[in-house]
Amino acid sequence: MSIYDMLSQDQQTQPVCGITVGVVTDIKDPDKKNRVKVRLINRTDSTQETDFIRVMSPAVGKQFGLFALPEVGDEVLVGFLDGDYAAPYVLGCLWNTKNPAPVSVQDGKNEVRMWKSKTGHRLELNDGQDAPGITLFTAKETHLVIDDKAQTAELADKDKKNSVVIDIGGGTVTVEAKSKLTLKCGKASIELNGSSGEISIKTSGSIKIDGQQVDVSGKSAVNVKASGQLNLEASGPANLKGAIVKVN
Repeated sequence: MSIYDMLSQDQQTQPVCGITVGVVTDIKDPDKKNRVKVRLINRTDSTQETDFIRVMSPAVGKQFGLFALPEVGDEVLVGFLDGDYAAPYVLGCLWNTKNPAPVSVQDGKNEVRMWKSKTGHRLELNDGQDAPGITLFTAKETHLVIDDKAQTAELADKDKKNSVVIDIGGGTVTVEAKSKLTLKCGKASIELNGSSGEISIKTSGSIKIDGQQVDVSGKSAVNVKASGQLNLEASGPANLKGAIVKVN
């Protein structure tokens, strides 16, 4: 039974001033309109419960906006449309000792804004001088950190064994992988294997290396092999040296 059903005829038409607090009891809206049921906790009759009522949001539109529905057990602030006790709606949520905020003001400095889910995903905006920037964390601490002070942007796992670091001031990008790093573009790929130490370059087209000077060296051996024709050409002198030189 809803609180509206419990009111007398006179009470149903009598305007109500002010707002009240309540606790969310149900979020399974049968009409799938993202409404909630609320038990009003400052009434003498603690069984007074609303029907499914709408929840206010700071931004709404057709298939867009900010969506953050309160959970069962959350304390909420309830208002009444035009003072009508039969037309309540949720104005917002309230933290309390049972459900404290995920962050607190330090030394009177209100520098951190945070959006955190119940499983631990969080978005943090820090305006502090010591660590200004934006951080995005998953519950397992995979993170994206944009640090305005250090002028860096880092995407990494919890232990930073796999990461991409952009040094904005230094103009460098460092990519690190624990076991293997693969770069792909169309039919071309470069693979760096951290376990074996091998580097593999593959493409269905041609590979070109161009420089003022190109050095190729191997600690034990260098192998050059062509399935078809092999051409070695120099516009100047061509030197072939070895302890033993074999041709064919």
